[in-house]
This record gives sequence, structure tokens and C-alpha cells, in this order.
Amino acid sequence: GKIDAGLSLAAEDNAQTFNADGSYVNLNFDDWVIGAGAVDRNWSYSPNTSLILSSNARSMPTGYIRKTLGQSTSPLLSSIGPWGGEFFLGEDNSTNFMGARLELQPLAGLKLELLQTAQFTGGLGSVGTALIGNTNEGSGAEISKMAGFGLSYARNNNRLYMQAIGEDEAGGLPSCWMYLVGLENKLDVGGTRTSVNLELVDTRINRTANGWCGPNFAYNNQYHRYTNDGVVMGAPIDSEGRSITLGVSHNFGSYNLEWGLGHYTINDQAS
Repeated sequence: GKIDAGLSLAAEDNAQTFNADGSYVNLNFDDWVIGAGAVDRNWSYSPNTSLILSSNARSMPTGYIRKTLGQSTSPLLSSIGPWGGEFFLGEDNSTNFMGARLELQPLAGLKLELLQTAQFTGGLGSVGTALIGNTNEGSGAEISKMAGFGLSYARNNNRLYMQAIGEDEAGGLPSCWMYLVGLENKLDVGGTRTSVNLELVDTRINRTANGWCGPNFAYNNQYHRYTNDGVVMGAPIDSEGRSITLGVSHNFGSYNLEWGLGHYTINDQAS
């Protein structure tokens, strides 16, 4: 294995304290990484954000194991095609934070992701419950879990991507959904390589008949606020929001010119 590391120090509170956000140490084995550090993650096929884990909030110190998307050398796993993923465990203000992501590439141009995060105050025994157990009753009731899926399909110079994340669990499956969908197009404009991205993010959750879901439900739950250092760890529009953005990037070789337009609805009470 090969070891690589990075150190980043930033002053806070008029240089009275420092943080090490961005610092890490990794042990690399081919396409596997075992590491620890405060690293940014954007778990999504969107180039901009993620509903479940983005770089919106400051990075949390975690220990992790990660595999880059690629064909496995294991005879048992090579049959499923290219795959990758990550599992991490960290802590924020005495609340444990766990995340798991599995990526698959069943066809050329098609990528799939299954995602899950959980917040809990129990010990290591709660990790198994958070991954596969019932988090609606018993000792697992204080576990706050989010889960969902995403996909990306690229053909020629176009790419369609989406993500759907459930804020709650019902019957062992995600419920109370929020959505992200986007379209990318790469083209040539007057000899300039150009990328156009149109994206919709919607964290408004409709009220259900039993009352378990409703307005302001996204990133809020009975036990744990889905934030790090007071900033939401998912989409920047936070709960009960919607955004429609258009981003354009022109590549001139030695530099890029980027511009965009956006329409944002924050704290929408209409739903």
C-alpha cells in the first residue's frame, strides 16, 4: 500500500482557534482507500450539490473506507460489473454520523447509486441497526436515517441525472421524498468548448394522511438536526425550498468563463 496525506489549517475566531478542515491521511491499495480526515463529499451525480451529502457544510472528521468505481479483480465480484462505494463513520457534538454509498455501472453510460446516512447517539451496536435494522421502534427509534438512490445516463454529448432521497423510513424503505434532476449538454460554440447545465432541486415534502411527512420536514426530524456546525449537510436551499438553475461554462484553453442564472424559492409554505 501507499500512504498519502494532506494538512490544512485555517484560523477561526480572530486567530484564537484553528481548524484542520481538508486534512487527511490515506492508505491506498489499488482502487481501495482506507483513511481518516475532514474531507469534503458530494454524494450525487450533480456537479453542483447533493440532497443527502454535499460540500455545503464544513467537513466533519471521519474514518472511511472507499473504492473507486471500476471493475473488481475478485472473481466473485467481477461478475456484477464496475462498482465502487464508500462507508464512513464520524462524530459531531457527541452525535455519531454514518454514511454508506454504493455505485454500480451496469451498462456503458449508465451509473446508479444507493445512498444512506444516519445520525445516532448509541454506541457501535447502533451501526448495524442503522444499516439494516428497524429505526422506528425500540432502541433504534432515536436513529435518524436518510436514504435513496440516484442515476446518471450519458449518451453522445448529453447527460441526464437525478437523485431522490427519503427523509424518513416506513416499512424498511425510504419515505417522505425530495428530488433533484438535471440535464447537461456539451457543445461547440464558435470553436469554444461549452458545457450547459440545467438543474432543479426540490426539498418540499407534501403532507401525508398520517401526518408523518409535511412542510419543513426535510433535514428536520424528532431527534437530530441534519447540520454540521449549524449548516445543513444536504442541499443549500435547506428545508421547504426549490431552485432552478442554469449554469454555462466556456473553456478557452488556459481559462474558463462561467456564468449562470437561478430562481430560488426559500421557506415555501404553499405546500
